[in-house]
Amino acid sequence: MCVNKVVFMSISFDDLSPEQKEIVKHASGPLLVLAGPGTGKTEVLTQRIAYLNSQMKVPTDRIMAVTFSRKAANEMIDRLSKFPGLETTSFHVSTLHAESLRLLSQIGIGRKFLVADEETRMLIKDAAEDTGTSRDWKTLSFMEREIKLSKANNKLPREVANGHVQRFYQRYEELLEFNNAIDLDGLVMRVVTELTSGASSSSNAFQGHLLIDEYQDVNRAEYEFIRILGRRAESIFVVGDDDQSIYAWRGADPSIIRNFSQGFPSGKTRILEQSRRCPGHILLGAYAIVSKDPNCIRKPLCSSKGDGSPIHILLSRSYGVEAVWIAEWIREYLSRRSTKPTDIAVLAKSIGIAEELVNQLRILKIDTAYWRSGGFLSDKSVVDILAYLRLIVNKDDNMTVRRCLATAAYGIGPAGERNLRLVAEKNACSLWEAMVNARKFTNLQRWQSPMEGFVARIEKMEDEFSAMNLSQVVQSIAKEMDRDQLINVKRLQTFASSLGEEAELKDLLEEVNKRRGVDLAGGGPQAETDAEAVAIMSMHSSKGLGFKVVFILGMDNGILPDMNQDEWEQRRLCYVAMTRAKEELFLCHSRMRKGPAAKGQSFYKPSRFLQTIPAEHRDVINKLGA
Repeated sequence: MCVNKVVFMSISFDDLSPEQKEIVKHASGPLLVLAGPGTGKTEVLTQRIAYLNSQMKVPTDRIMAVTFSRKAANEMIDRLSKFPGLETTSFHVSTLHAESLRLLSQIGIGRKFLVADEETRMLIKDAAEDTGTSRDWKTLSFMEREIKLSKANNKLPREVANGHVQRFYQRYEELLEFNNAIDLDGLVMRVVTELTSGASSSSNAFQGHLLIDEYQDVNRAEYEFIRILGRRAESIFVVGDDDQSIYAWRGADPSIIRNFSQGFPSGKTRILEQSRRCPGHILLGAYAIVSKDPNCIRKPLCSSKGDGSPIHILLSRSYGVEAVWIAEWIREYLSRRSTKPTDIAVLAKSIGIAEELVNQLRILKIDTAYWRSGGFLSDKSVVDILAYLRLIVNKDDNMTVRRCLATAAYGIGPAGERNLRLVAEKNACSLWEAMVNARKFTNLQRWQSPMEGFVARIEKMEDEFSAMNLSQVVQSIAKEMDRDQLINVKRLQTFASSLGEEAELKDLLEEVNKRRGVDLAGGGPQAETDAEAVAIMSMHSSKGLGFKVVFILGMDNGILPDMNQDEWEQRRLCYVAMTRAKEELFLCHSRMRKGPAAKGQSFYKPSRFLQTIPAEHRDVINKLGA
C-alpha cells in the first residue's frame, strides 16, 4: 500500500501536492481528471476555480462550473467561500439542467412549467389513453423508459424506429406542448436542438473556462450540450470516474468519459489516485470487483490511511440470523466506541431487504432512518398541499389543477377529467378556464356542478388565505386534508414560518423551487428524521456520502448481481457502495431472503462478486450453521 502524508487543503493553493498543483494549473484546452473515490475531485474543481480567478486573474464571468445536482453545486460554492478574498456570489456555478433552462429562456423559448416525475407519469397515462395503448403498469413503464432513453440519446419522435413507440412519444410531446411544459428528460435535448440551429449555435457557446463535474454521468444529449457550450472555451476541465457510472436508467454512458479524446481530440488525461476516505483493503477490494470490466480505465489507486481492516464477508443461514448478528454488532460497536448511530449505514439495491434488520435494531432501542431523495419537499402530502398553493398563485398550471383534483373526491372522476383536458386542448385554453366555463361546453355539462364546486372552493381558499400568514395557510390546508400531524407537513409549516411574516405565497413557492433544484438527484437523499439514527438507504442514494461503518445487504447471486441486468453497471454500483466506508465494511450474504426483492421467499448462493475480492483483503464471518 502507498501511504502519502500530504493532506489536500482547500484553503491554500500552496498546500496541494505537486500532482494536484499541476492539474489545477492546467493552462488551456481540454483536460479529463479521473478521480477515484475519496481522491478529492470537488476540492480540485474548486481549487481550479480559485486559481483561475485569484492567480490567473480570470474574471468570474469567464468561469463556468456545471454539475448534476444542486447539492454538489452548493458544496462547490461553500468550498469557494473558504478562500480569502473570493466573492462567491459572482461565480457561475450551476446544474446542467438549470443551465439548460437559463439558455432556453435566454433565446426566448422557455416553457412555463417543468413537470415533476409524478406529473410526467400522468401525461404518460394520457398518451396511452389517447393512442389506444394498454394502461397496465408494465406497458406504461416500458413507454416511459423508451421516451426517457430516446431523449437521453437526443432522439426526436420521428427518429425512433419502433412505430408504436414513435406515435406514443409524439402524443406525449403534444401533451407537454399543450400544457406549456417540459420534462426533465427533454430539457437538455430541447436546448441542444435549438443551439444546433441557426445563429444560436455560435452565439451561446461559452467563451472562457468551462468546468464539468461528474462527467461519468453524462448521456448523449448532455454530451452534445457540453460540446456546444465548450466550442469556443479557452479550457475545458472535466472531472469524473468511469467506475462510478451508475445511471444507465437515464442514459448515462460510461463510454463517453472513456473515449474523452475522441470527443476532444486535443484533450489530455490525468488520474487522481490517492484516496483519503477508504483504507487500502476496502479500496483495493472494491477495485478488484469493478476492474473486471474489460473497458474500464485502469487506475493505480492507493490509500493515505494505510491498510485498515479487511473487508468482512458475513455469510448467514437466513435473513433473520443476519439481522440479529448485525444488530448485536452495531449495539456492541456503539457501546464501546465514541461513535454515533449516524456513523453507520445499511445499504442495499432495494431497501426492503433491510426490513428485518430495522426491526432488530428497534428491539435494541437503536434508531434507524430511511434516506430518500428529495427530502420532505418530495413527500406526497407536502406536494399535495403545495399543489393548492401553486393553483392559487397560477390558475394556468394544468398539472396542478389535476393534482388538486386527485387529493379529494370532487365528483368529477377519470371520465370527467379526460373530457376536461380534451375540451381544453381543443379550445386552446387552460383546464381552469374550461372548468369556469363548463356550462358552455357540451362535453362538460355532465360535470358542470362538481367543476363549479371545485372552482368555488379554490376561490374561497384564495379569499380566506389573504388574511393569513404562510404558516397558517399551510396549517389550514393540512387540517382540511387531515394531514396536519404528519412530520413532513410540520416541517413545511416550520419552513413557511422561517420566511417571515411579510412573505407571500409566491415567495414560499419560489423558495421551494430553489431548494428542490433542477437536478439528477431530485434534491439529494435526506434522512426522514433529524434524530441520531443508523442510515438505511439504497446503494444509488449513497453516492457522494461517507460513513465510518457500512453494511451492504443482498450480496447474493440473483440480487447482486441480478442476471437480468447489466453486469458491468452492477459491478460499478457495488464499487460505489463499498467505497462509502471509511473504516469498516461488511458485505452480507444470506442463503434465504423474503420480500419483493426476493420475489416472495427465495434461496441464494453467495454473490460471485465476493469471490473476486483477493483473499488478502477479506475475512469471512460464517453464520451458515447458526
